[in-house]
Amino acid sequence: MNIFDKLKSIVNVDISKLKELHIGVIGNNNTSIKIEYHDNRTILGIDPNTVDSLEKDKVIQILRTVIDAKGLVIEEKSKKLLDDFKSEDKLQTNQDILSYFKGKLPGQDLEILRASLFILGEFVKGHSIESLKKDVRNRYGTRGNNIVNLYSAGYFGTVIKPLLEEMSARKDFSITIFFARYEVIVTQVTFAVFVNRRISSTELRNEVMAKIALNKKYGIKKLNLHGIGIDNVNKIQELLTSIRQEIQWPPQIDSEKGFITVTINF
Repeated sequence: MNIFDKLKSIVNVDISKLKELHIGVIGNNNTSIKIEYHDNRTILGIDPNTVDSLEKDKVIQILRTVIDAKGLVIEEKSKKLLDDFKSEDKLQTNQDILSYFKGKLPGQDLEILRASLFILGEFVKGHSIESLKKDVRNRYGTRGNNIVNLYSAGYFGTVIKPLLEEMSARKDFSITIFFARYEVIVTQVTFAVFVNRRISSTELRNEVMAKIALNKKYGIKKLNLHGIGIDNVNKIQELLTSIRQEIQWPPQIDSEKGFITVTINF
């Protein structure tokens, strides 16, 4: 049994949403732990009648470690991993990315992005990242996994940031409108092709046709295309004409000056 499993056996709480930890005393000098969640719900954990003081101290230390790690849930079996996370988190390039997206991503996505920065850093160093990605999946589900994959593939720099900049230049810009488009990207990344300036029309067509074939194999009957910038918008429009016989017509198009999202069915 690893230390987090043991923690769960002592305190029946979901440590994935911890925000703050307060140590207090409740009657007869019995130590308890107050756990504050992101949604401000509060519960009391640890029954002083079932665990000894050594176990209480261990739980307190574990929970503080999780909080010190800024939300990245890792097993305490590797102190070096925690130290690596803190070191990676302080890198100026990572701080710049987090600073840029602060207040511009919904919900807990900034926390997931922070974990993504660390995971990519570990991958670049040649370290195994499977357990880290599993931790993110366990904590944030499919959304967490998608964001890690999007960041690792460079899409925060080539798709999401340019999309935000393109939209925010409009006079009627609203962060809510950006959230709606961002949500499509995050939740449907498995069924999407992101068009960038480096991909040629031929490469784009080959990628789309390959993804259509793969999706059909697994019973998926749609694919989303995303493009930012006039050149990429034109590239997608040309693609639609070239594959018209391969898809159901007409496609669903959400387009404004400078960006386009297309859903094709087949």
